[in-house]
Amino acid sequence: MQILLTAEQLFATQGIDATSLRQIGSEVWKRNTVAAKYHFQNKKTLIRAISSTGSV
Repeated sequence: MQILLTAEQLFATQGIDATSLRQIGSEVWKRNTVAAKYHFQNKKTLIRAISSTGSV
């Protein structure tokens, strides 16, 4: 759930295009920059997950 909240915050402040999965992973796990890509494969999938939680 932390990854969804972090992604939502970064998308809101920086914009979707300017935010990378690597940056989201870095914010959540500090050293593991590829974890977001591992869990969601791409931004489209991540955005769908955020939308399905009802927080957007």
